Amino acid sequence: MKQFSYQKFWVLIIITVILAISAFFFANKFIEPKVYDFFVRLSSSQKASSEIVNVVIDDESLSKIGRWPWKRTYYADIFEYLENYANVNAIAFDSIISSYGDKQSDKEFFERLNNLNQPVLGMFFTKNIQNQPELASILNKHKIKMIDLRKSEIIKKTNYSGISHSLKEILSSNQKIGSVLIQPDEDGIIRKLEPFVLYNSNYYPSMSLAIYSKIKNSNEFIIKKNEFFNDLDYFTLQSEDKPFLFIKWYKPYKKGASMSHKSYSAWQIIKSYEQIKNGQKPMISPGELNGKIIVVGATATALNDFKPTPLGLNYPGVDIQATCIDNFLNNDFLVKLPEKFNILAISLLSITIFALAYSLSILYSILFSTFLMFAYLIFCLILFSKGYTIAIATPIVFSAFSMTAGFAIRYFIENIKKQKFQTTMAKYVSKNVMANVLKDEKFSTLGGRKKEITVLFADIRGFTTLSETLEPEEVSEVLNSYFTQMVPIVEKYNGVVNKFIGDALMAIFGDVSDNENHPQNAVLCANEMLKTIKNLQKKWHEEGKPKIEIGIGINTGLAFVGNIGTESRMEYTAIGDTINLASRIEAHNRIYHTKLLISDFTHNRVKNIVDTIKISSVEIKGRNETVDIYEVINLIQTNDSK
Repeated sequence: MKQFSYQKFWVLIIITVILAISAFFFANKFIEPKVYDFFVRLSSSQKASSEIVNVVIDDESLSKIGRWPWKRTYYADIFEYLENYANVNAIAFDSIISSYGDKQSDKEFFERLNNLNQPVLGMFFTKNIQNQPELASILNKHKIKMIDLRKSEIIKKTNYSGISHSLKEILSSNQKIGSVLIQPDEDGIIRKLEPFVLYNSNYYPSMSLAIYSKIKNSNEFIIKKNEFFNDLDYFTLQSEDKPFLFIKWYKPYKKGASMSHKSYSAWQIIKSYEQIKNGQKPMISPGELNGKIIVVGATATALNDFKPTPLGLNYPGVDIQATCIDNFLNNDFLVKLPEKFNILAISLLSITIFALAYSLSILYSILFSTFLMFAYLIFCLILFSKGYTIAIATPIVFSAFSMTAGFAIRYFIENIKKQKFQTTMAKYVSKNVMANVLKDEKFSTLGGRKKEITVLFADIRGFTTLSETLEPEEVSEVLNSYFTQMVPIVEKYNGVVNKFIGDALMAIFGDVSDNENHPQNAVLCANEMLKTIKNLQKKWHEEGKPKIEIGIGINTGLAFVGNIGTESRMEYTAIGDTINLASRIEAHNRIYHTKLLISDFTHNRVKNIVDTIKISSVEIKGRNETVDIYEVINLIQTNDSK
């Protein structure tokens, strides 16, 4: 039984570990990103920089200028107005011009572009397209200087194999370029930015890093483990082999706006350029954009440049670029705390909640655990507001699992203890009595009730002589062997072994089991006890031990049954004349050389199942009237037994 319990315990531990790993994987992969997005929305109360502005090709621009695609000269109009009249600090062009359009328009665009300094043009890298060595010399001027102190095998993992680029005339121009591709996570949501790209052993900037380099006049960086820095700023990457920065998102620049940065319609910029060249007052004053950083991109429905972000599933791609530039220029990225803090949070919270579930009541453990998990959520929200991110859902899910595991293991261990207690107590108290005590508290308090019961006394004949002829150890062995056989018989017939009195056994029928057939059960029990003693006599004879006989007396009547003693030490027993009479009837077996005697009170209840002989009407010490006693010869039927 003990070994079986430990086997079940280890099975429970193994199952718990497997479920814990599953819970960690499920929470980290599926729940954590969603909770992260929710916290981003809760904490995105900061306004974006007013120094960064979007110029968007929106539905109104397509309506005013004409259907897409536009002539490339419209881009030149936007760039020239922003640089030559508005004197902006930089222009980020969130697009790739990968195909030729109107030949004359393209030629004019390339010529005008070469005369500009502020635009940063787009491209992006991929791991799916094969290498294009013919672009090496063209791209060489766009690379940034990077001192990479990471291990070579980690560097190799981050390498890109191909490029999707604008026309060669654009790549060959004087403009800087930056990667406009921002990779989403596995669930399709954009949460992180890859600040640089490794391609053909050279490092190229993202669009936002290219703007940062232009504004800060810094083109040299160092990467060491999860650190990315220059002489001016320090940035924390996700990890050594995942060189990503966590984007910090901002609230809408005004109520009802779909973007966090102020936006101007592209057609208004084009119109303003036309007006200012004609000596007219421009629709958008150049002074309004003076010194700004401009991100040019599309928000028109037909162009479908919308991406899923924590702020929404259809967030304008142009404002994602503006947000990343904002993060870079203000060193405002979210900082992911090292993994050891996640492990610490999971460990402390889970161990504490497991201990609460294991040691406190279910109600209090749930209350305290809920409080701790809620406090942790508040702590995470405060961290978010300060610019730090830590695992949120995983510690909570793991804590909830730990609480469940605590309850399960506690129940299992308590069940083992209960089984051990019952096994131990069954050696001192009847199983039926113990079952009632565990089921109903009233059975464990002082007091009792008056009830009709049947009492059986069984006594060994000649025990004194036996004690004198055998060694004490042998006497003990004989008694233990005898009681080991007798007790299960009593329990078989719904009886309770109340006590052992030296070599005598006292059993009660009809109290704990509330069986109306208790007189019949007592007689059937006595009959089986006498049969069993015959088998024991053969065994003892073979072992050279003396022959042992027993005498049994049975009486039925009213008695007090319950607990007597003190609150700290009590005994479950039966008291009254019924018990005394049963004991004295048993003693008459010595006088009449019988083995099983019953009172007339019992006889009246069992005469249909036994053959008896009336022995005598005897005077019993302590009683005024005589009592008829009968010897049970044999059973005639047992259909009503038990």
